[in-house]
Amino acid sequence: MSNEHTQQQIRTNRTQNNSAPFFSPANRQPVQRQSETADYDHAELVELSEVSSTETVQRQVADGQTGGSNAATSEQTTTNTQTPASTEQLRDAVARGLTLSLYVSEASPFDNNERTFATAGREFAAEHAAIMVQGGQVIFGSNAAQPVAHISEIVSYCRTVTTHLTNVLQTETPVRIQTLALFTHGLNDYLNFGGGNAIANDQETSERVNRQARSNRRAAPDSEEAAYQERSTQVEKVETAQGFANAVDPYLSDTGRLIMYACLTAGTYDGHDSDIVSAGRTARRQQRRGEAVENAPNPREVRTSTRQIEQDHETGGEGSFADTLRDELNREEGQNREIWGHRTAGHTTRNPTWRVFDGPQGEGERASDDLYSTEHNFRAERGRRAICTQAVQRLNSVYHQNVTDNEAFKTWIAREMPFVPANFRPFVTAWQGNTPTLREGLVDWFCTRYMGQRGDFSSY
Repeated sequence: MSNEHTQQQIRTNRTQNNSAPFFSPANRQPVQRQSETADYDHAELVELSEVSSTETVQRQVADGQTGGSNAATSEQTTTNTQTPASTEQLRDAVARGLTLSLYVSEASPFDNNERTFATAGREFAAEHAAIMVQGGQVIFGSNAAQPVAHISEIVSYCRTVTTHLTNVLQTETPVRIQTLALFTHGLNDYLNFGGGNAIANDQETSERVNRQARSNRRAAPDSEEAAYQERSTQVEKVETAQGFANAVDPYLSDTGRLIMYACLTAGTYDGHDSDIVSAGRTARRQQRRGEAVENAPNPREVRTSTRQIEQDHETGGEGSFADTLRDELNREEGQNREIWGHRTAGHTTRNPTWRVFDGPQGEGERASDDLYSTEHNFRAERGRRAICTQAVQRLNSVYHQNVTDNEAFKTWIAREMPFVPANFRPFVTAWQGNTPTLREGLVDWFCTRYMGQRGDFSSY
């Protein structure tokens, strides 16, 4: 991590270790230009080891059915009809920076929250001019958002888009993706797409998640098991952060960003620790007031959880999934990629508790940037609230809008935080009690971006 010897060992492991479940360092090959007569319409899956249904998935990709239910695929097939993009439009898109929006498939064996991710992914795609290639046609906007039921599909989508544009535009260097946005479930040490399809911190975590997935399947009633099998498009598969980085590296810009609209991926403590500490504080207040204390947590548990949270705050999430992924995606000289994740549990786009892990971590540096000049979660909400209030006032008075400081606008503010330029970070420069002083120019940036997304995409 921040230790020089550790960094060197990481690099050595990346070049020598071919034991990653299905992506290896040998697969980190750049996009190759092919002849103009080649078929760029279909995603070419990275070769998978130990996956018995690869041929089936390849047919699904070729048919434009990767991820999602048949109904969802049919709907997209009928709605993705638009005028083919001109060469000039494609060059403009590349110059702006390509954006991909991918969300956990509604067909994945998980719960009913997938519709939330699908909605968020499509709204994001619409307002960020996200791009996708299907059937040889470039798609922009909400229909460009695609479902993911298996980790390999993320790489397939990246490869399809970059290879297609590299060859159509005949660029001197391979086209790469600037923003890869993922909308799914997360925990401290892995990103979860359901059914054991996950990206884990390391091999040990990968094996643990796989065991849990198999245990959940065995415990399911026969009716649920049948539905589980029917909805799954792949065998359960857990990839490591190293393996995933090896596979996506050739398609992501050296200055690109990977945004995880997922819970807890940027922290090293979970909701249980927060609940224990909160319950401990409540019990102490009740004791001071002479009130009856009910369901007081074990003091030892409170101390353990408190230390876990304090350590996380001190290091900025050292060892979290986002931190590990940052190390893996910035191992080459000249790479300065940003990895964004939430440090708490919350709504996929409404949660403002962001951390950004940017570029290679230097010796003795915090793992992540402190965006609010404090690590207290409630102050992240107060910071977001201050941005919303001032942005609404400016949009209505200067830009003559009719914006309301409602949940939708607060959600938009939180969702756009990963795009704030580094010179406007941290968002908060000082606190007076619970009142934040915002970085100069930050509110103007949000206002300009808001107007740009509702007009000409080139204006931001």
